[in-house]
Amino acid sequence: MSECKDYITLVRQAQQGHPEARDDLLRIVQPRLAEYIGRLTLDRDLTTDIVQESIAEMLKIFDTLKDPQRFWCWLYTITLNKVRMHYRQRWRRRETPLSAVHEDWLQARNQDVLAELVTKELKEIVVRAVGQLEPRQRAVLTLRCYDQMSYAQISAALGCSQLGARALFYRAKKTLTGLLRLRGIDKGALPVALLVFGKFSATSEAAAASVSIPASTLRVGLWGTLAGAAVQHVAAVLLGTMAVAAGGVLVAGSSVWNDGPPPVTAVTHVAPARAVSQDGTCWYYYPPGRADIVMIRTTDQTVAYSQWLQKEQANYYRQGATITIRNHRQFAPDLSVWRLPTDPPALRAFLRAQDGRDLDLESAAAGVRGLLVAVEQVQAGRRRQATLNYDVSTEDYFRHDWSMDAAIVDQRDDQHRAGWTCFTISGQMGGQPVSGYGRLPLVAAAVGDHGPRLQLTVGNDLMLVDSGVVAEMRDRAGAVVARYPGGSLFQGLGRPWSGLHTIDTIRRDAARAGIVFTTRPLPDGQRVEIVLHGPQVQVTYCVHLYQDWIESIVFSKEDVTIGEWTFSYPQPDEADPHRFAVSSPARSRGQTSGPKSLWLMRLAQGNLVQ
Repeated sequence: MSECKDYITLVRQAQQGHPEARDDLLRIVQPRLAEYIGRLTLDRDLTTDIVQESIAEMLKIFDTLKDPQRFWCWLYTITLNKVRMHYRQRWRRRETPLSAVHEDWLQARNQDVLAELVTKELKEIVVRAVGQLEPRQRAVLTLRCYDQMSYAQISAALGCSQLGARALFYRAKKTLTGLLRLRGIDKGALPVALLVFGKFSATSEAAAASVSIPASTLRVGLWGTLAGAAVQHVAAVLLGTMAVAAGGVLVAGSSVWNDGPPPVTAVTHVAPARAVSQDGTCWYYYPPGRADIVMIRTTDQTVAYSQWLQKEQANYYRQGATITIRNHRQFAPDLSVWRLPTDPPALRAFLRAQDGRDLDLESAAAGVRGLLVAVEQVQAGRRRQATLNYDVSTEDYFRHDWSMDAAIVDQRDDQHRAGWTCFTISGQMGGQPVSGYGRLPLVAAAVGDHGPRLQLTVGNDLMLVDSGVVAEMRDRAGAVVARYPGGSLFQGLGRPWSGLHTIDTIRRDAARAGIVFTTRPLPDGQRVEIVLHGPQVQVTYCVHLYQDWIESIVFSKEDVTIGEWTFSYPQPDEADPHRFAVSSPARSRGQTSGPKSLWLMRLAQGNLVQ
């Protein structure tokens, strides 16, 4: 911090009502705010307005500042909010057109200070490059390079974590370096460009003379670099050098959102489908208020596997310059159950007893503000974990782009490309016919318009209906014998919209119910068999790994088959929308927390409605 060392005393005295201290403090504040805001807006008139508004707000709520040592962080937070108010939607959408960089701003008042330092051409190049940065990137460069704030202070001013501040600074440097290179300035000249911008954006000759960019200022540290570098990679959706699953497309080079599908390029050689290990670096993102949906990103040195659940795309991985879009969520090479940092202790203990694996993830809880957990593999058996308890979906380090020249191979079938599918169930249970149909969203973005639905009839005595809003069990006369929250009947089935593979939703549901299970790959290499070992019956699933859905369920008792169901998934043009419109039960306060144990197991045991 470069201001007078006794500003803390001035703050205390000003809060106590001393007019001289207040005037002295304002003499320090006004030029510094003018520099800070000017570097954010590149607009002299707007800068003047925001300086006045910020100072007025500061004086109005001066008494709310409890710790004078936090004065500058507190004031910068006020100022940044004022800037946000002026930019409104442009701030969130990263829209900062070059036309907003006024030509008169280039005619700095302290032109004489720079006359011997830079040419007019270099000055214009630097200003225009800075003008193409996002406002948040300009903010972090200003706070770090010119006010020389620590990352702790920057995180307080910008309202983010220290990891977020480091990653944002890393991305701001990378973006500015790229913009300068497009204009013929070598990447090694970044410190000089920052020095130039700092000097001619200063409000006085004395302020310009005091600008310096120490080498230590430009360092972000390994963890910050890991986070910031995520968006450098084509498949990076979350943080670090890891992977994730699914859509949301950015156009590389322009850094502008593109909600349409990416161009698909035919490629002769496609990398084979592969599993990914959870033992490496892994990030988990839970959208605000959705503890039941997780986006996972994992990577190793050659492959990044990604999920992006809020767009129409599904699951993809990057290998070299090729993006391959697939039908399935990621799964572990050894078919072990995928763990989450939000798993409760009882679930962790049960899974550890099942497969002997313990990732030793620190517990985290998803909340209304969202959650991001980044886990880095430091050494064998040692992990480093960072938790951000807010919505990071608009943060720089969270976003990613696809290179314009990347080869994109879309291997999805029609159902997965649409983001949802209908399904039918046919078979028998205890000699009685079983038939049913429903709808299965394959990505989280499809849940709103194409949410999960299920209607299943067992013989003549039982009907199960789950509309996604409420689930009911009805007897032969149609009377409701049990009512549960919507989605309850998808327990023990696939829920690909949640971000986990079907083999994991099945086994994790069984683990929550305390049911032991075994897993083995089938000889064709495409399918997996999961057997739930209940006290009286066994339930055996056949799951297609690369379609990520159930193909059949077999119920047995003492090695004798007592029921068998077959699932089919018609093509979109083959599905009858009227047939698959599940009758919606009425809302009711009579819902319980959900069926006891696993309802499929209880159905096979004959005590589902008891």
